[in-house]
Parts: sequence; structure tokens; C-alpha cells
Amino acid sequence: MSTVTDLPIAHTDPVNAKILAVSEDRIQGFVRDPIGTIAEQSGVDAETVTERIRAMLLAGTIRRVRQTLMADESRRGRAGAWQ
Repeated sequence: MSTVTDLPIAHTDPVNAKILAVSEDRIQGFVRDPIGTIAEQSGVDAETVTERIRAMLLAGTIRRVRQTLMADESRRGRAGAWQ
């Protein structure tokens, strides 16, 4: 795993551009595994997706990461959090 400071943070970096194109334009509605979905659709492995999103967030390249948690019968009475 790379350190955040070693990773490209520009939105124009080819890997970051793939990740952002999927996360901003192709994911609609609710998905149970947003990182997995971004990885699958961008062709970038899930660990790299997580690292790059974290680096861009910490550098201020992106302002926020948002995922709406679904409430359904299987989660009744439990709090969930997206990592």
C-alpha cells in the first residue's frame, strides 16, 4: 500500500480520471458496494480506488465522498457505516 503523499492527486491523472468518471457519472441510485462498483466499471482494483479517493480527498482535489446508506429489514436496529 502506498502512502497518501506518494499518490497522484490531480483529477487529470489517468487512473484518477477513470475513477472519477465512474464515481461521478456512471453510478446512480443506491449500490451496496460502491468501491467494488467503481473498481469493476473503471478497471482499477478496489485497493487502488480506495487509496486514490483517500489521497484526492485529503489533498482537496475532491471535496467529499458521499454514499447514502440503505435502511432495510436486515439492518433494523443496527447502525451501519461505510468505510
